[in-house]
Amino acid sequence: MLPLYKAVSLINPVMGGGSTRPWLVTVKTPYGFDSYVLKLFSSKDTSQLPYLNKEVFAATIAEELEIPTPPPALIELDRNFIATLGEAERERVNMLDRNIVFGCQFQDGYNEFGAAFNPKSFGFVHAQTIFAFDVFIRNFDRRRVKPNLLVTNNDYMCIDHDKSLEISKTFDEYLNLDGWGVFANDGDTGHLFHSHLKSERKKGKAVDFSEFQELLKTFNTRALSAAATRLNEFSIETEDHYEIEHYLQEIIVAKAKFFKLLNHLIG
Repeated sequence: MLPLYKAVSLINPVMGGGSTRPWLVTVKTPYGFDSYVLKLFSSKDTSQLPYLNKEVFAATIAEELEIPTPPPALIELDRNFIATLGEAERERVNMLDRNIVFGCQFQDGYNEFGAAFNPKSFGFVHAQTIFAFDVFIRNFDRRRVKPNLLVTNNDYMCIDHDKSLEISKTFDEYLNLDGWGVFANDGDTGHLFHSHLKSERKKGKAVDFSEFQELLKTFNTRALSAAATRLNEFSIETEDHYEIEHYLQEIIVAKAKFFKLLNHLIG
């Protein structure tokens, strides 16, 4: 079950870039105090898309597929926490449409995959898996200019999925390559690993998405329904989960079409 923790104190009011200007906070868990990164989606944000839902659903899907991602949680910003904030931070809280926000456990020891990292130095199988995962959830926001990927010498974590899972069509209707943008583009505007995978295939290297094929064999959407039910407990509307669940179920039934799409996208 998606846990609910209470924020205790603010460590850092602005972590890195990103339009949501995440906070690093101390939260109280059943196991003691821990550090979590909070995504503060304002009422203006949520009027456009239910970003909190997207983060929760994407994290749930990642966990089911065993894609490394920081453990998610709902974080309550109660009166005691708000009383510890400065004026500017309290103003940000006032812009929220609820006092429960999305958070994920801070990953100490990881670095952001940025300009200093070459996609070619990243594990080739993992690069295929991340590309396939992003196509699976229609995550258009993992680009060379914004990788949303944490790395160590031998591990990685996928982060920031609020721009994913915007589903308005059936899977078959999305098979037209014109609607996949960054997944079919090279360079900085393309997906983080698109150019790398395309280049390696041209050199004769096998790009078969074998790891993701194995992960997808046991995937089902039950956990997604459970996550939606959990959000409903806090009066968070989750009508979008029906379209998402139906879309993913279509892919499960039509896996061959999905992997054919992946191969078409990298050429």
